[in-house]
Amino acid sequence: VIEVSAKKAINIDQLLEAIVHRIPPPSTADQADHRSSSFKGLIVDSCPNKGAVCLVAAKSGLLKPGEEFRSLHQPKIASHGRRVQARAPQPIDSLSCGLVGYLISSMRSTKRGSACPAMVFCGLFPVSQEDIDSLEASLSKAHPQTTHPCRWPRTRIAALGRGWRLGFLGLLHMDVFRSAWRRSTTLTIVDVTSPSVMPPDSEVAEHFEPLCRATVITRRPSIWMLSAAAASSASSYIDSDRILLEARLPLSEIVIDLVDVLKTRSSGYASFHYEEAGWQSCPAGEAAHADDPADRARQRAVVMATKLAEELPRQQFLIKVQIKAGNNKVVASSQIKPFRKRMLCRKFGTDRTRRQKLLAAQREGKRRLRMVGNVEIPRDAFIKVLKS
Repeated sequence: VIEVSAKKAINIDQLLEAIVHRIPPPSTADQADHRSSSFKGLIVDSCPNKGAVCLVAAKSGLLKPGEEFRSLHQPKIASHGRRVQARAPQPIDSLSCGLVGYLISSMRSTKRGSACPAMVFCGLFPVSQEDIDSLEASLSKAHPQTTHPCRWPRTRIAALGRGWRLGFLGLLHMDVFRSAWRRSTTLTIVDVTSPSVMPPDSEVAEHFEPLCRATVITRRPSIWMLSAAAASSASSYIDSDRILLEARLPLSEIVIDLVDVLKTRSSGYASFHYEEAGWQSCPAGEAAHADDPADRARQRAVVMATKLAEELPRQQFLIKVQIKAGNNKVVASSQIKPFRKRMLCRKFGTDRTRRQKLLAAQREGKRRLRMVGNVEIPRDAFIKVLKS
């Protein structure tokens, strides 16, 4: 085992040497067999330049310039290799089994293949709705800088306006995309994980939530730490060191940071994949969970109510913050205390009934303010609450 840190540049040379010595190249017999078969290759990376310039790892077969090839996911669309080159160790104009080289083809884009499923989702909204067109243009420019094509269907939230919902492979991927995009634009944006917009309970006969079939491969010593994926799961042993877990989980369990939690608890050894697995009925306003959905919803509501009470500015009257579930039931509440004017600071020597009248007049004035007063909620308060 080699301890490697790319951030601190620790043992990078040892890792490269280990790749050369420990990973065996294809044998001569295997290369001869593969040359007679059809060409198969894996696109590692690509960039646009008069057609797609692809970095390809050849798995089998032989590819030369001018030959036709097709995408595995769209076999009806054929492309021609304009230029093929690899180093083995001298530059050669062909790709065969075990070689890695570049391919310039007539393929306009490499987005034809199926993308890996997104693991983390967030929303992207401009601070000013007048910048929505500029945001869309800059978002398209930042798109090729990521290693995974994010999907951004338009969405709208009452507090934030119009925006997009993005999907990423993990929290690190989201941070890389956000940093690259911020460098390419001068717009002021808001990026948060948007909540679900639930219709009134009176208009809904039954609530359903999407399910997914999750597959986790991890080492046996770390299986007890993966409680989220191991709950009600079917497991099978791959070998003496690895175990395969298959579980049906609500999609709400994985859209935020489950993949990062799995990586952390397994020290990076767990691999995770999911696919859609239908729908299941769930209580209104509650997220399905293996333990207690109502208790989890209340805990989340308490955190949101407390955070919102901290972010909203104080007023001259009492403000009550309430979090309601889908059935319009209050599940958490908090209060923002009003500003208090010391009415008796200069009248301690007066009659007791005079002091009581002053305090009663103050209470009546604040009651009238609470009836007619309006509270303007800053957008920054929504941003901080949704990020919490």
